Amino acid sequence: MFATQIQQHVPTTQSKYFYFFLDDYSKPLVRPTTQRILNSIVFRRSAKLVFKVATESTESIELVGLNEKVLEQEDDFVLLDSGTVSIQRKRRDNEETLLNILQPRIERDSLLHNRHITVESVLGKTPYDNTELARQLRVEGAKQRSHYHAVRVFCDLWTSNTREMISLFSDLVAVGRSRIEHEDWTGADALVKPLVRPEDQDRLLRNAGARYRDLLVSATDPTKSLHEIPQGDRSYGEHLQKIADGFQEIADYELQHKNSKNSPQNPPKQARKIEITDVSRSLPDELWPFYVGMIRYGLFIRDSRGKSVRGKAVPRLFLRGILIPYYTLTFSKRDSVTMEWKQFCDFLRDPKGFAQKWPRQQPHAGQEDLPGVNT
Repeated sequence: MFATQIQQHVPTTQSKYFYFFLDDYSKPLVRPTTQRILNSIVFRRSAKLVFKVATESTESIELVGLNEKVLEQEDDFVLLDSGTVSIQRKRRDNEETLLNILQPRIERDSLLHNRHITVESVLGKTPYDNTELARQLRVEGAKQRSHYHAVRVFCDLWTSNTREMISLFSDLVAVGRSRIEHEDWTGADALVKPLVRPEDQDRLLRNAGARYRDLLVSATDPTKSLHEIPQGDRSYGEHLQKIADGFQEIADYELQHKNSKNSPQNPPKQARKIEITDVSRSLPDELWPFYVGMIRYGLFIRDSRGKSVRGKAVPRLFLRGILIPYYTLTFSKRDSVTMEWKQFCDFLRDPKGFAQKWPRQQPHAGQEDLPGVNT
């Protein structure tokens, strides 16, 4: 009788939903073996038990359960990769989202609020498109004279890290505040000139790319546990940096010497992404950590849609947007650096040597590139 009375007062959970949020569920902080144990609970199908798992990248999570069953996307889980989303989304949608994030920060600034200042009046309208910029970059000495600036360019930087964009915008606003404090700019000037001068924007945007590139040196091998990484070892991060520099050298050669014939205007080839053909096997063990690091640290953003080449879907890897001004490329998504599987492996193994040989591997200048995304 007493037990029955207690049971009547115990609240039932049968009609309730439970939501659990796991942050930084990432290797090597959470070891693969630990993830596999937890995955049997986290990814267990339930109508009333929901887990939201935050991880650094798709290469940071062990998508295998305790019973060695590979977890299937859309079946066992729904993946939302912010980098892939930003790459796949239309430019105007990305721009609208980012402006909605940044505008309130202007209104909260003690000096800028109530002055009718917008993100566009801070940065100005973009006076050129990607093709115009590409043609300009072909002019001798133009890399030093060309300015990356204005709203469209700033929004095109965004490929994965929103915090990175907020920090960069804060740096730009700080320069603008200085102009107002020195009475070098008023709200009336917004119609003819932005709050932040184009040359100042260019300097800050290029410096942001340089900082990210420098930080790559401190990257550690994400396929190893923390105790397996020698203290002070920079060789892994230095190799990632060489991969970034090697791609820039190849992409710059394409821009300078080839045209994209999948456009009536026959513009300079603007290869911002790698497309890999004839993928038929796994990466060699010694190269796998570098591929994981490219994705894990956001050096390249993987487009999961792939592309059909000879009836087969091939991977797409987009260079991180923040590096575009530093490497003096364009943000166009139209063209690609197409590599066969063996070439891609050679590129990961020796990025600098591969880039130096790249011109000799090309049939002739003006080669037509494979059709890509036209944005």
